[in-house]
Amino acid sequence: MPDIAIVNGRMQDLHEAAIPATDLAFLRGCGAFETWRTYGGHPHELSQHLTRMWKAAALFGVAPFVDEPTLRNWLAEGHRASGYRDLKVNAVCSPGDHVEGVFGAADPRLVLLIRELHEPPAEWYTDGVSVITYQAQRTFPEHKTVNYMCGVPALDAAKARGAHEALYCDADGFVSEGITSNIHALHGTTVRSSLINCLPGITRLGLRDTVATHGLHWEDGKPLHRDELHQADEVWISSSIRELVPVVRIDDQPIGDGKPGHFATTIRKAYRQHCETSSRNDAAPYGH
Repeated sequence: MPDIAIVNGRMQDLHEAAIPATDLAFLRGCGAFETWRTYGGHPHELSQHLTRMWKAAALFGVAPFVDEPTLRNWLAEGHRASGYRDLKVNAVCSPGDHVEGVFGAADPRLVLLIRELHEPPAEWYTDGVSVITYQAQRTFPEHKTVNYMCGVPALDAAKARGAHEALYCDADGFVSEGITSNIHALHGTTVRSSLINCLPGITRLGLRDTVATHGLHWEDGKPLHRDELHQADEVWISSSIRELVPVVRIDDQPIGDGKPGHFATTIRKAYRQHCETSSRNDAAPYGH
């Protein structure tokens, strides 16, 4: 049973697992989700991911119904059954099955999709990636919900231009986040990372703590304009699976000399070491 689904604690083969067609995540697009990875088999920042998921689930009237120790046990069981060294986990929480009205549901459901973690291609880090800007904004940008429709045309546009990612941008040129990432710009010794109309990324928080050990200052909150990205010394995107990836072109314009900068490499290395240590330490009290 390599790829696994755990549905409210019941472990099944991923390709045989099913939910009713009346599930509101499927029927109405009402659902919260999280994605995380493991380091050495241990979930990274699981407590933060769960806190963020339950905040998003509250939009649909769902209160926490699985605690962290129980979830860690499910994950440990799934990890053993999979035989994989490290996992990519997608968690989807729905209000449950439709029973009345438009959004009335019963028995909330938590589905964990457990698959082997495949590290991103090495060239993303050695050569950098290109991104585009795209005028749009997510619904409920401060939360991770299953409604990603606005991201579909943006990623299609990025793919058509040979880019790795698209960045949400408003009519005035201010950038909030990537479709699947947070965006950061290094100007001198200051890392600028907007928190306006975007998801407060968990990787983003880890990077904020890491840059301070490299003599850099982290600046939150101020809007980040597209022109300021073009003028940056380095630009990075971040997410749970990718960690930190250097951006070398935005809208076909090179960043700096068009190559990954010094800090992209050193910060990612330090951040990964932090992730390996913190994941192991977080798991220890639970006996995993």
